[in-house]
Amino acid sequence: MSRDRHSKHKVGKSISGTIILAFVFLTLIPVFVLIIYSYRSISKEIRDDFNETYTVVVQGIDRNLDIYFAQLRNESLALFSSDTLQDILLEDPELSNLTLDSIRFREEAENIYTYRTDISSIKIYGMNSRYNISTIVESIANETPSDEEIIQELKNGDGTFQILGVRTSSNSATNNLKAFSVGRVLKNFKDGSTIGYLIVDLKYRSFSAIIGQSQDSEHGVILITRSDGTVIYNSSDHDNILIPYTETEAYKDSHYSAEESNQLLIESSYFDWNYIVIPDDTLINDRMSVMSKLYIFLGIIASVVLMVLAVVIARLISKPLERLEQAMSRARNQQYNEIVPTTDSFREVNQLAMYYNLMQAEIQNHIEKEKELVLAQKDAEFKALQTQIAPHFLYNSLDSINCMAQIHGEHDISKMILSLGRIFQYNMQYSSKVVTFQDELNHVKNYCTLQAINYQDRFRIEYEISEECRNQYVVKFMLQPLVENAIHHGISHKKSGGLIMITAWMEESVLYVSIQDNGRGMEKNDLAMLSKMLSSPSEELLQQHKKSKKIGILNVNLRLKLLFGEAAGIEVVSGEGTGTTFTIRIPEQQ
Repeated sequence: MSRDRHSKHKVGKSISGTIILAFVFLTLIPVFVLIIYSYRSISKEIRDDFNETYTVVVQGIDRNLDIYFAQLRNESLALFSSDTLQDILLEDPELSNLTLDSIRFREEAENIYTYRTDISSIKIYGMNSRYNISTIVESIANETPSDEEIIQELKNGDGTFQILGVRTSSNSATNNLKAFSVGRVLKNFKDGSTIGYLIVDLKYRSFSAIIGQSQDSEHGVILITRSDGTVIYNSSDHDNILIPYTETEAYKDSHYSAEESNQLLIESSYFDWNYIVIPDDTLINDRMSVMSKLYIFLGIIASVVLMVLAVVIARLISKPLERLEQAMSRARNQQYNEIVPTTDSFREVNQLAMYYNLMQAEIQNHIEKEKELVLAQKDAEFKALQTQIAPHFLYNSLDSINCMAQIHGEHDISKMILSLGRIFQYNMQYSSKVVTFQDELNHVKNYCTLQAINYQDRFRIEYEISEECRNQYVVKFMLQPLVENAIHHGISHKKSGGLIMITAWMEESVLYVSIQDNGRGMEKNDLAMLSKMLSSPSEELLQQHKKSKKIGILNVNLRLKLLFGEAAGIEVVSGEGTGTTFTIRIPEQQ
């Protein structure tokens, strides 16, 4: 059995293995954290570089478009201010004479828009918006939105030059052409009243060419969206427009999150639209892949180096501990006289060896003392067996006397004999050092019965016991010495009216027992001396018990501390002429 128990102690983790694992684990975590942090930092830096580059590109596109539309605005102003157009709209507000008006308008428009190959059509509508005169280079029939919707938008505007956005044709004959439309309200120079509307359709491919001059399409996609998110330009697919930018193929193919995509949103400085730049994932991922491989390689090298260091350090620590463990294992067969030599190892290990040697010496001393205690205990048990004969004989004799007292009608004598017999029986019945508080209470009641008859009822005793206290363990013969002290030194001088109050209660897992009398009390010097003795540790109490006259009280206090620890004991409060109170304190035992 002993061998099996010792073999179980060998089951467990090796200290060297634990040190290696802990060292490697604690060093690999920072390495991997560094790799992840570096990867994220590089990723952010690449995206920041991309954003900075495309911000410059988009700003260039924005400036070029502003210049382009500013030129169109000036040309529309020239057409608007021409005398020919003013005369046409004032002389024929309804534009009913379309043939003549168209000839005169074309001549004027050709003079203003000479060499403009990017214009698809120029239209002038009269006041009723039913008829128009135009010069058409490239027609986009069935356009959406229609001219009527465009005119309504001009009416809702502020009367200045307006960029109206993209219009598409649903006519397959025109190959679904697209145009980018601008326009303005035409006013009378004399009174400022509205006399017509100008709509200029620009070729969408010409508009795209202006943006393409500033963009490197290999590095990403540029979307131009209105304030509501509708795409009016898509550098990757000119047909994938007039839809929310989140539904474009370029956005769906992108692997960027919404947070990263927001960093690529650039507001126009000149127009009521936004530029959304979608980067080329492949280019960015290639750059990040190179850097991540480099950091992974460095991490592997660092891990190998740290692992080798861990093994070396673990062996330096575990080897002297293994020598100490071997020495301790040899002591498991109760060979406590072997001294472990202190080696030239770590200071802590040398101290462990020194403490082990001291422990061996202490164990040897305890073994010798234990042998002495065993012999003393056997001697005490032999003497206790001898002393039990006398109480047993007295108890049998008292039982015979009690029978005689009852025969002769001496009931008081019988009552005293019964109480004294129970006291002897209590002394013989319990060989243990501890009893329940209820048993101790019953013993005190028997003792008080004898004293009450002896003192002819000059005092009474009252009890106030909490139910939870009755099954608590206390030292045997704990209450009787204190009650005896209260009778003989407290209330023995009283002819009547003496009172002894025994109270017991539990508070925070501590049993408190109070023995209070209304006797003469104690003088200050005696009280101070007794309080000092009661508060002394058990070693000093043992010496005081041998010298003091107050054997009963000190005996109880000493046994309380020996059985229940230094926290247990007796406290005394007294005043001359007011009585004395002894309070016993016993921590609850688990």
